[in-house]
Amino acid sequence: MDRIESRKKILNQYKFRNHSLSEDYADLVERDYNSKYGIYVPDAENNISFLYQFISDVSRHEKKTVVLALDAISYNYYINVMRQYIPENTSKFERVLSSVFPSTTSSAWSSVITGEIPGVHGVYGTSYRINPEQTYVWLNDVVSNKTEAHTEEGKKLFSDGCTPLFSAINNKIKIYIGRHGHSERNSFFHSMTIGIDERIFPDLSTYISMKYKPDELVEYIYDNIQKKISSNEEMFVWAYFDFDDFIHEKGYDDLNYIWEPFFDRLAELVEEADSVILIADHGQTIQNQWETSVLSESQNDIFSLKICGAGRVLYLYGDDKKALYNWAVDYYQNHAAVLTREEAIDIGLFPEKCYEEERIGDVIVIGKDSQFHSIGASYVYEHGACTEDEMFVPAVLFEKKKKDVYFFCDLCDVLITGLESITGELAKHLKLDEATIEQQLFNHDYNDLWKGKVSEKDFFKRLIKGNGWDMDVDDFCTLIREGFREIPGVREIYQELGLKYNMILVSVNIPEWVQYMKDKIAYESLFRDGIFYSYELGYTKREKECFTYLMELYDIEPDQVVYIDDSRSCIGIAEELGIKGVHFENAEQLRKALATYL
Repeated sequence: MDRIESRKKILNQYKFRNHSLSEDYADLVERDYNSKYGIYVPDAENNISFLYQFISDVSRHEKKTVVLALDAISYNYYINVMRQYIPENTSKFERVLSSVFPSTTSSAWSSVITGEIPGVHGVYGTSYRINPEQTYVWLNDVVSNKTEAHTEEGKKLFSDGCTPLFSAINNKIKIYIGRHGHSERNSFFHSMTIGIDERIFPDLSTYISMKYKPDELVEYIYDNIQKKISSNEEMFVWAYFDFDDFIHEKGYDDLNYIWEPFFDRLAELVEEADSVILIADHGQTIQNQWETSVLSESQNDIFSLKICGAGRVLYLYGDDKKALYNWAVDYYQNHAAVLTREEAIDIGLFPEKCYEEERIGDVIVIGKDSQFHSIGASYVYEHGACTEDEMFVPAVLFEKKKKDVYFFCDLCDVLITGLESITGELAKHLKLDEATIEQQLFNHDYNDLWKGKVSEKDFFKRLIKGNGWDMDVDDFCTLIREGFREIPGVREIYQELGLKYNMILVSVNIPEWVQYMKDKIAYESLFRDGIFYSYELGYTKREKECFTYLMELYDIEPDQVVYIDDSRSCIGIAEELGIKGVHFENAEQLRKALATYL
């Protein structure tokens, strides 16, 4: 399937739009609100776990894909602050998604990387109890002094059957730029990057410094993306921008200054990458700061079995569930939703069948406003719960916006010498004059060959027999291949046009030749906006349907198309439809004919 056709199918399938998302957002917010508990429940179909398949599908059809993974960016912040800095020379296709529960880094990115929600992949927050013997796991090992660090469990982060995204993407070099957490022994970071070919991240002290200098973090990551993406190899780059701690301590407003340079660099990036995908895991909401967290201030016996969770979500464990429940209701009053594990599963915070559901608290406390006393008590902003700002995030696919001119470009006898180039050698081999060879070679109906209805060898066996030539078909096919050579000067013209306009290859060709020419001459990168061969289309350029199909596919009018070909008859058919034709004779003549476009 052609790249553009595949792209349109993917964008439609995953409901990415190139217009305002205000109605989509309003519908999602209304649909996900649970009035009984006053929280937003992650949407079953429109949550971030679906990005796993979307990113996989985009990457499968692209040579170079870059994912900009932004930690802690809410949908409202993207719409109200970031979006205004997107340069006009980029096209954007957007979605609004809900995060997962709990809406925190560990569980949310795990959902993107595995394509599963926390109840399936088994990462239930920053910390949770992993067995009834009161053994707890803390994913960021830097806080392991607060409880027993279960490092063996941490190394096997995801449940059985979850294939990390990077392991699922094949036939590409996979690069991960950035890091998560302050500890070198961070099991979460290592589990997240399974399947990566190369990890690029600063040393720990530099990383900690850059987390609080986001402009330096942006520059570091973009510089490394640019170094990698400039190669000619097929590549998948995941760039992780860890803004989470900065927003925790400073808030969103102090981050505003980075977005103009951020999107300036993005505009440069889309010039080289086929697709750039921007995603986020969760948002944050403002909270009142407390001197200490509920973890340290509560000495009641009911907490002898620890409190775990994720910021604005607490998991309470204990034999006396009623006592836990009553304490939470009394302590938080209207500032939190308090649910039993069964109630949380019933309303859709977790699936009906959870992986090791004992990891989830016996009682779950979910913050609802700024008065909630969270685990991160000293933070200005916090997350993990189910408010609007924490739960809804953007997903955006960027592409280079080109001028509304589409070049339909011929291949053989324009960029690469074609069948006509072998007449001299064939005449020598058969001891016939070139005029006779040319007549016998081309006074033949090639339609079935061009449309893929007959193989190369079967077709040319009949042609050789019909002309009475003393020649083996394998030798004839070899002679054809030896005739394929790049025509000097045309590549440079196509490259120059590709910087400004949409470049689409439209070639009458056969699979056997295409494979050989691709390997020998490597021309397909010149036509990033579409490649069409007659044996796939079912049309040749001697049929109007070839052009009408392409114009309908790209939703363009004839006056937007410039068609380059060496065949005057094919150009005549296109011109009957209102398409501008440019006849090719040689590279110098073509450059002059296209002077107004170059």
